[in-house]
This record gives sequence, structure tokens and C-alpha cells, in this order.
Amino acid sequence: MKNLMKTSIYLLSFNFLLASCGGESSTKGNWKSNDMDRCTSDMISEMKDDPESENILSLTGFTLEEFAACACEKVSQVFDSYSIADADESMNEEEAGMLILSCFGDMEDLIKLGMEMEDESTSEENEEEFSEEFINEFMENCSGDDLEMIVYCDCMLTQLMLNYTVEEMEILTEEDMIKMDGFDDCVSLFY
Repeated sequence: MKNLMKTSIYLLSFNFLLASCGGESSTKGNWKSNDMDRCTSDMISEMKDDPESENILSLTGFTLEEFAACACEKVSQVFDSYSIADADESMNEEEAGMLILSCFGDMEDLIKLGMEMEDESTSEENEEEFSEEFINEFMENCSGDDLEMIVYCDCMLTQLMLNYTVEEMEILTEEDMIKMDGFDDCVSLFY
């Protein structure tokens, strides 16, 4: 009887130790705080090393910390833990970008920001700027209210503005657009 009692105490101690030392683990959509902390810390470090990331974030009005917390929350919805997400190579850059896109802010604000950035680069490349009226009309005719179409249309508009002048756009055919550099990149946003 004494041995049985001794064994029970050992087993009870072992169960208590096991439960307190890691019985809980991260799951998809519910990462432990240490997984979330590592994710945000790593993301902030990577973004600090990339001046372009900081420039984009400064335009959106979000801090690195706010963006990293949002992005890690999105990633936690897809992966069981940070270790798994960090080691995963199945997601390409475009898919990862689409996953965290909403962390940059409201979609309408993102599109305007994208147009402003492209306006700056295309105005340097093209002698004649594309008018805001043209841009707005293109986006309305192309996308309607469909979120997936808005992203595609913004991509197409960007490519058109990079590849053609205003005059060339007036005589552009559908066949020309299909052959255009960047067309496949825009179409791939649907997959």
C-alpha cells in the first residue's frame, strides 16, 4: 500500500510538471504570446533593415510595431506556430503580400497611395502625365466594387502607365495589353 501511495504521488507530480511545462501550444489562429513576440520582433528587425519598407509605412501612417502586430496576426491565421511559418517556403512573395495587404490600411487608401507613387514614377518616365480623371475612370470601369478586381485593375493601370504614353493608350488594343510587360503578373493575382 505504501508503494502504491508513493507511486501515485510520483505520477501526480509528473502530471503536474508536464501540464505546467508546455501542455499548451500554439495553434492556427491562436499563437502563444512567445510565438507572437518572436514574429513581431523578427518582422520589425527585417523591416528596419529595409529602407523601402520604412518609406512605405511612413506613407500609410502606421508604425513598424502596429504593422508587425497586424501582419503576425494574419500569419497566425494560416500557420500553427511561428516556427512553422518561419520555415515555410510554400508561399511566394505575392501570396505573402496579399495575406498582409490589409495591414497597410484601408483598401481605398492603398489604391490612392499606389496611384500617387506610380504618378510620381510615371511622370518622370512619360512626358505627359495621366490625369486623375483618367485614372479614376479607368478604375471605375475596370473594377466596380469587387475587391479582387480592384487589386488586379490597380496592377493593370500601373503596368499600362509604365509601358505606354497617353497617346499610345488611345490606340491600344486588347492584344497589345496581353503582350505588355507585367500583364502576366497582374493576371497571377487571381491565383
